Amino acid sequence: MKVYCRKSCDYCGEKSSVKKSDLCSDKNEQCAYWASKGECKANPSFMYNNCAKSCNTCSQKKTATVSGGNSELTRPQQLILDWSESVGVRQTAIGSEAVATFERIKQSKAYWEQEATEALPADLLAKCRNQHELCSFWALLGK
Repeated sequence: MKVYCRKSCDYCGEKSSVKKSDLCSDKNEQCAYWASKGECKANPSFMYNNCAKSCNTCSQKKTATVSGGNSELTRPQQLILDWSESVGVRQTAIGSEAVATFERIKQSKAYWEQEATEALPADLLAKCRNQHELCSFWALLGK
């Protein structure tokens, strides 16, 4: 979390060294095998998030989905995800916690729109970025 989700988890004042290779990886040793069996297409929600390297989806902009697998976003949901790009990697809200994840992103937006944040040093703001699409979800879970 300190490496990928500095913004959502309030670790912005701490140093971090993130390698590009760390941002595109498989999170399970079985990813290559699963990908060879067609799981990237059969189970994209899991595979794209956990097996990005094996599915060749590292540079792809993923479309967020809401609970129940519905890929249609409401206008407010689309706007909040668009805003999330202003503080790093576009966030994704998927599965049964999608609505709560959207709320977490809204809370972050409200915080960053306060006048007090305008007084923060520019170098601190530049470091304070989400570097993974699931940061808001993980922050919601308290990770």
